[in-house]
Amino acid sequence: MSEALNVLVVEDEPTMSELLKKMLMQLGCEKVWVCASDKCALKSARDKDIDLIFMDLNIKGLMDGIQCAKEITLHKEILIVFATSYSDSSILEEAIDVNTLNYLVKPYGRKDIEVTLNLAKAARKKQRKEPTNSSPPVIWLGDRYRLNTISRALTKDDVEITLSKKEFELVVLLARHIDETVKTEQIIMQVWQERAIAASTLRETMTRIRKKLPDMQIKAIHGIGYRLSLG
Repeated sequence: MSEALNVLVVEDEPTMSELLKKMLMQLGCEKVWVCASDKCALKSARDKDIDLIFMDLNIKGLMDGIQCAKEITLHKEILIVFATSYSDSSILEEAIDVNTLNYLVKPYGRKDIEVTLNLAKAARKKQRKEPTNSSPPVIWLGDRYRLNTISRALTKDDVEITLSKKEFELVVLLARHIDETVKTEQIIMQVWQERAIAASTLRETMTRIRKKLPDMQIKAIHGIGYRLSLG
């Protein structure tokens, strides 16, 4: 199978988007599409076979780049590269919950793009080589909650509950260790792929999960990790 990538550029500055598209094509990308708005990006991600998205933080529409990327990765496994004119740790921290491959601070050059494409190719190759998970594809949490790890859906009484990519992966990890304490280190390794994250990131992710699943018993074990119990 060809290593060439299909890339979506989401950038509201025409000069910048055309320059980036030109560089991507010169560096061997198979196809490159360009969008300026959240609406166009969501439709393209849904309808096209995309491996990688270059997402500017400031785009046209009701969503910013991070919100748009979160919506996209709720439904499809697509690597995201965020581009920004400034380096703001609080904004980048928010982006961690997305399937983030890299961050580029403008102005970036051809070498930055080349390195990013190589990272994407390596990530895709690793994904293809990973052994098939022998765990059951459907996990029942009591009689009401159903986790489908193939369609990546969590339902309660057949009504789907919207979770972000990281929230879903965290719930699945806890669900596979019912009544067991999952160590914080294991959570970071499996959910964030060993990426360095602030302690608050895990706490905030867990807080969002508890709000969406108020009748699930998720307990923090101080200094160790978290435990999911059914009652």
